[in-house]
This record gives sequence, C-alpha cells and structure tokens, in this order.
Amino acid sequence: LSDVQDDFLDGFDWAALAAGGGKGGTLLAFHNSRGKAFVVKELSPSDHEALLRLAPAYVVHATRHRDTLLAPFFAHFHRPSTGVHYVAMGSVLPAPVAAVAAASAPSVYDLKGTADDKTLLYEGEKRRDVHKRFFNVGMRVCDL
Repeated sequence: LSDVQDDFLDGFDWAALAAGGGKGGTLLAFHNSRGKAFVVKELSPSDHEALLRLAPAYVVHATRHRDTLLAPFFAHFHRPSTGVHYVAMGSVLPAPVAAVAAASAPSVYDLKGTADDKTLLYEGEKRRDVHKRFFNVGMRVCDL
C-alpha cells in the first residue's frame, strides 16, 4: 500500500511537539524520514476512541481507493512514558514549507469534515470558536 518503512518514526524529536494552533488544542510536530514528510499528532481520548472505531472502514476504503483524498495514516500508537495516544499521518506539505506557511499566512483554516467554522486566523486576527450546533440558530439559518 505504501513505500513508508516500518522505522519511519526513528529519530522523531518528541521535544518538537507543540500546540498546532487547531481548535482542539492537541500537540503536533512535523517529521521527515527518507525524503517524506509526516505529521505526528497527539490524540484526545475521544479522537483516539473515534479512530479505533473508524480504522477498519478507513483501511477498507484506503486499500480499495488508492487515489483517495483522505490523509494517509501510517501509525496509531500509545506512548507508555506519557500515557498519550498519537497518530502519524502523511503531510501534504513538506515540514519546512508547512512551518513557514503557518508562521506567515494571513489566514489559516483547520480543515475538517464538519459544519463548524474552522477559521483559526483571518487577516492576521485570531478568530473565536464558532460551532454550528442546534442551539446556535444564527449559524444554522445560513445553511437553509
């Protein structure tokens, strides 16, 4: 399925984990191995449970549709020294490009498959969280 080696996380710098800027607040870091870029991301307990539930369907989809636009997941693991679960995914941007873009971009979006407003930074200003929930009528009316 992939030409990623089993030892692709060897040499990962755990000290590089930092707030990724997403609304979930979990830590992440970029990692390069043999010319390939990866993102290692801390998982919240609910994200870990969701990934366990969705993994079988994800594997079926990714193996049947090799041209899928879903992010490639290469590892889902637990680090005993911290008690935290992580996921290692392929990065769409090489690590240096991603770091520069995050530091200098006027607008940043946290892209997810939800109806929530995922604008993190707009024209240099941090945006407050906006969730399209049933009780947030103003956000729901716009969808009609």
